[in-house]
Amino acid sequence: MQPRTIYRAAGVCVLFGAVLLFANSNHSDYQTSVAKWRQSYEASLKADDGWLTVAGLFWLHEGENRFGADPLNDIVLAPDAAPAEAGSFLFHNRKIIVQVRPGVPITLNGKPAQSAELHPDSPSDQLQLGDLTLYAHASGERFAIRLRDKNSKLRKEFTGLHWFPIDESYRVKARYVPYSPPKQVEIQNVLGDFDKGAILGYAAFSLRGQEYRLEASAYNPYTTCPLPTPQNRLRVEIRAGEKIYAREHVQ
Repeated sequence: MQPRTIYRAAGVCVLFGAVLLFANSNHSDYQTSVAKWRQSYEASLKADDGWLTVAGLFWLHEGENRFGADPLNDIVLAPDAAPAEAGSFLFHNRKIIVQVRPGVPITLNGKPAQSAELHPDSPSDQLQLGDLTLYAHASGERFAIRLRDKNSKLRKEFTGLHWFPIDESYRVKARYVPYSPPKQVEIQNVLGDFDKGAILGYAAFSLRGQEYRLEASAYNPYTTCPLPTPQNRLRVEIRAGEKIYAREHVQ
């Protein structure tokens, strides 16, 4: 009987080793996947069309909105990046028409631009002037021109993101419960405007022995960042993910 006992013990050890190896493998895979996502996210921020290039948001008023490097323009651009008078945005009845001054090298879809209608947040309606990109943006009922600059101060001075250590205790499995029909709501964004959206359902999960739920919202992909809905503000500290970024204190 003794050899059989030894064999059984050896079998248990092998099985335990396999389980431990599998667990370590899963742990390693999770750590690697999170690290890879963080690297990809930071690379997207630093890209030529990343959020670090956003250098201005100019609200349009009814009528003519002039743009260029002249400080008397409604939209003032950097003097080393644009002529004094580059053109105008004509805004009336939620419609935006750009008129480019003769000789200014602005392109739209790779072709010289003279006059054209710009549809808010349309990838095909972006004006290029050297390293600058200008396009129409809608926030609730307000309209603006958003400026991207490949040489923005924020992009040049960016030193990287800071993260909490990866903690698998925050890795949860959730149960999705759809609403039928989805709830139609107005959601406030960071600029104080309200955008229409749909609450499709909620995800229920357990964290640290407590039950929580988060509602799943469907946003316009070009909408200014929405604020969390009251239902998605959890009374629990989450020491995971990206830490708050450093910024200058404004008196």
